[in-house]
Amino acid sequence: STKGFSLIELLTVLAIIGILAAIAIPSYDAYLRRGSRAAAQAFMMQISGKQAQYLLDARNYAVGSTALTDLGLTTPTDVTPYYGVAVENSAGGATVTSPPSFRVRATPITGTRQAPDGELILTDNGTKSRGGTAGW
Repeated sequence: STKGFSLIELLTVLAIIGILAAIAIPSYDAYLRRGSRAAAQAFMMQISGKQAQYLLDARNYAVGSTALTDLGLTTPTDVTPYYGVAVENSAGGATVTSPPSFRVRATPITGTRQAPDGELILTDNGTKSRGGTAGW
């Protein structure tokens, strides 16, 4: 009697490992994508809360390229690699509007795992969308 594994047994084990990997890797990627999306959404909600305070002081919302600085915020390190965050008026511009409005856009960075996720938008009235579909 010889000791060890036969070629058939070894191939069977490799096939089982391949099947498990084919199932597990996409699930893990989706899990990571949800985590990064949740971090971006939490930051967007933080921006919205700061905007409410800013409106009381300045009688307008902070919009444009200096909006995050005006609000005293910096983009968290768990959001920066995957999303570009912009604060603009509800029409999509960088100028103040009357009546005051804002929308926060988190655009997935091309080539990252978030790219297929779609753009996240939060407006001053609380409307949320992801990839053009209402809600998060």
